[in-house]
Amino acid sequence: MGCEDDRLAEDSPDDKESGPMRSEFDLHILPAHERFDFWRDVSQSLHVPVNVGCDRPLAFSARYDGRYMGPFMAGSAAMSAEQKISRTPAHIRKSSGDMIGIWFPLSGSMKMQQDGREAHIRPGEFGVVDPLRPYEEVTSAGFNFLWLHMPRESVEAGIGATRSITGTAFASTEPHARLAINYVYSLSKVWNELEGAAAERAATHASTLLALAFHRLPTMAAPRKYVVDPAVQLLRVRSFVNAHLADRMLSSSMTGAALGMTSSEVEDVLRWHETDFAQFLLSVRLNRCAQALADARYNGYSAKEIARMSGLASAEQFCAAFAAAYGVAPNAYRSMNQAPGRQP
Repeated sequence: MGCEDDRLAEDSPDDKESGPMRSEFDLHILPAHERFDFWRDVSQSLHVPVNVGCDRPLAFSARYDGRYMGPFMAGSAAMSAEQKISRTPAHIRKSSGDMIGIWFPLSGSMKMQQDGREAHIRPGEFGVVDPLRPYEEVTSAGFNFLWLHMPRESVEAGIGATRSITGTAFASTEPHARLAINYVYSLSKVWNELEGAAAERAATHASTLLALAFHRLPTMAAPRKYVVDPAVQLLRVRSFVNAHLADRMLSSSMTGAALGMTSSEVEDVLRWHETDFAQFLLSVRLNRCAQALADARYNGYSAKEIARMSGLASAEQFCAAFAAAYGVAPNAYRSMNQAPGRQP
């Protein structure tokens, strides 16, 4: 989008060759009585046309920052005072709205209503709106958030109809939502630097992680297969394995059953990373042992006890495997990595 007031056009390059397409403005440079009027007008082009209201317009100010990231748009925004937003059937008739909106609060909160559901989105959560159907939003004072505008096909390719994900708070207490939230938070630190293939990859990873989060809704049946890239599948496998290392019955079939995959699909993911489940599990267990051996808090445990806690039953095999992986025996590794007075 372009700024309607030259005073606000801080950085709006005209072509992608000069860097990622970017638009930003800060209403603090305008007189207080002009700020909300400007925001109400420009809001029509930030995502899709909506009604915007504010009970305290003289207290209102806002800043906005956005850029293209592959096929997405991404950015941040902040509003100082409460506002009410609604998208009506009249808006929809004038504008189809192909971009799905996803909001990630950093401070303050947003109440959203769509498709007969209402959710209160707070920091550590995210919510979704589909502009093809009416919705309402009410933001608190001091609402500061990250946002993504995703092409409809990117969302629907993974989940089908969007009615199953609107009016819902996706919270970081759910592992897949937490992965998506943390990725977007981290991505926001560097997305000004991304362009070309790097921006495309970042958008693909964001789309994949969000699709995983959407599929974990209890009201939806788990898909038979996730359409995700091997790097994300490996992250899912690694997370499950790390959480169940002490279980000596841990296997590719157990892992697959927990993740909605078959044993063969788990092995395929690991084969893509040039390993198999047995080698991968041993590597993760040895790494856990190495971390414990280097941590003074585990000094009350012998190397063999640490191995058992990590799911390695045979002390002899553990010592041989550890020496092969780290070049020294477990006790020697502990001595080398715990200098006197060292606090891990």
